[in-house]
Amino acid sequence: MKINILIKGVVCDLTTSENYVSFTLIVNKGYRDNSHTIYIKCFAFKGVGESIVNADVQKGSRLSIVGELKNNHYEKDNVVYNCNTLIVHTWEFCPIVNNQTIIVDCIGNVVADINTNTNRTAGVLSLACNHTTSTGNVLCNFLNFKVFGDMINRLAKAGVNKGKALHLVGDLDRKTYIGKDNKKHIIDEIVLLSFDFVTFTKDDVSGAKEVQTETATLSEPRKVDSRIMKQTTSGKTKNAFIKNESKSKNNGTYIHLDMSGDLPF
Repeated sequence: MKINILIKGVVCDLTTSENYVSFTLIVNKGYRDNSHTIYIKCFAFKGVGESIVNADVQKGSRLSIVGELKNNHYEKDNVVYNCNTLIVHTWEFCPIVNNQTIIVDCIGNVVADINTNTNRTAGVLSLACNHTTSTGNVLCNFLNFKVFGDMINRLAKAGVNKGKALHLVGDLDRKTYIGKDNKKHIIDEIVLLSFDFVTFTKDDVSGAKEVQTETATLSEPRKVDSRIMKQTTSGKTKNAFIKNESKSKNNGTYIHLDMSGDLPF
């Protein structure tokens, strides 16, 4: 399953080449004292890149993008980066407001039991997301979701542990800290917003999976999921990329984005 993302931001640079278009998206996060800006590197290939050029997207353009996350880990000038780049699948011009939620939507298997602090107010849930390419290679991306407060209790009550298959929705942000190696580290963090158990039934070439919801006991997280996804996938973006939308027993909405098409790398 690919790691899907929905994001809004402002283009601060754009470069074209023979095979793709690349640009950096500025995204405003947080309120007042906690407000900050993060920069997401984006790549658009083939027809998607051509559409961006033909629409005269340039510095200052405001875009809403649905795409796929790719992890990018490297070290440069004594700074360790563990960030994500974005492969654009569809886009449109849009108005921008502050405190943008960067929606990450993925399906995978829990790598280990939830790791929490002593008083169980914060923890980490690690997910392994497999994706089969058109050449038959199986790639695995690992995502760490930050969990806080009542969400930890909900996960425990639902019996989430190592090996469980989950559909997770979170909000991506970027943090900076000094590591034990005395180097500056810049990492992407995802705060968990909602979750559901799923059953894998098929892994097609595009990486999308047909899934079935097993339980519907987590009404509040599912309502959050539905509200955010519907607000941020309006218009032609929603029509183009929502593969299926089914109702659960508690009238929550499960939305699965179909990000079809493999990349040349």
